[in-house]
Amino acid sequence: MVIPVMAWEAWAPALPRKSDWTRWASGNGGIPVLPGAPPVPEARSIPPLLRRRAGGSDRLGLEVASRLAQDGEALPAVFASRHGQIVRSVAMLEALARGEGPSPMDFSLSVHNTTAGIFSMSRGDRCAASAVSGGRESFSAGLLEALGLLGEGAKRVLVVYHDEEPPAPLNGCWEGEPGGWALGLLLGGEGPHRVLTQRLWDFPGRVGAVGDPGPQALEFARVLARGSGAARWTLGRHAWEWAFVS
Repeated sequence: MVIPVMAWEAWAPALPRKSDWTRWASGNGGIPVLPGAPPVPEARSIPPLLRRRAGGSDRLGLEVASRLAQDGEALPAVFASRHGQIVRSVAMLEALARGEGPSPMDFSLSVHNTTAGIFSMSRGDRCAASAVSGGRESFSAGLLEALGLLGEGAKRVLVVYHDEEPPAPLNGCWEGEPGGWALGLLLGGEGPHRVLTQRLWDFPGRVGAVGDPGPQALEFARVLARGSGAARWTLGRHAWEWAFVS
């Protein structure tokens, strides 16, 4: 499959602008995420009433989404997140463990599609807006959902990958994949960036590969920021490969 990328944006604490990502991709290419609980963008394009309700994961996704979405444009959107509203969920569990009731705001905004809802309400856009999750392959799940919308006739589709750092109580209970950053893609048409994507099953020689491959979306961002080349992401018996098509 060839993914037609019309435009893209990304945000990380050390790389807030697209030009920063271009310089990052031309260097060593390490993970541009600060350890611990990194700061999140302000997402100033979102109206204040909605912005006050947005958690860290929401602000990450909304920041890149708002850079790509034009005002007044009806735009289907897919938000992909492995952990979703994990910080709110843990806060509610801690409150229950103390014998307290959960925060009404945390309870109402703890669902996985909170970011998609805030995005739609901030724009008054009634187009399809969905939230998907697929473990370590959540980014690819979002891509496939967006490509399905294009196949059904949508001219342009926004796909956003965003995840905040899980809170301290989960230390040691997950793989340590870094969060606190986001990638947004506007798909459609021919697009100036065309990336061939394919999933490989039982990839020869890499079954049971040792080591953490890092975030999927980061490898895709590396290809986009370079404007050339290819990247491969492998985990166990699954592998994804992306190659820039000139």
